[in-house]
Amino acid sequence: MAHLIVNYKTVDLNLDPSIPKDVVAQLVSEMYGEDAEFSIELNESELLTKKRHVIRKKIKKLGEDSESLLGTTTDAVHLLMYHFSKLTLAINNATSIEELKVTSAEFGELAQSFINKVDSGETALPFNTKTGEKVIEDLSSRATIITTAISS
Repeated sequence: MAHLIVNYKTVDLNLDPSIPKDVVAQLVSEMYGEDAEFSIELNESELLTKKRHVIRKKIKKLGEDSESLLGTTTDAVHLLMYHFSKLTLAINNATSIEELKVTSAEFGELAQSFINKVDSGETALPFNTKTGEKVIEDLSSRATIITTAISS
């Protein structure tokens, strides 16, 4: 829980860090008077949660709701799975590298177009704002949580 500090003293109050600051201000005003000064101290986990909430709020404000993001993610996974499956079958059945090149050509054009947009800065990828280790950590953590939920 967040620590509420009123007039430079920590108050013994369990404060939910998601409570809007104006609501806390009203509470402090009612409990300690209108001239009371306050601040809210968050631990590292609460700061991270708050930062994620702010980012998600910005994304939603830009018109990207969860359903749209999930739809785009689903499209990307299906596109990759389709072309990965074609390539896997081609590798299994190929008798020459030329046969592989023909099979991969269609997706190769899409991939090159995408890479060009990323390299030019026209398309920005969220994972590039994190370290590779952080991306793998997030993937591993979520996969473990989901697996635990499914198997229990």
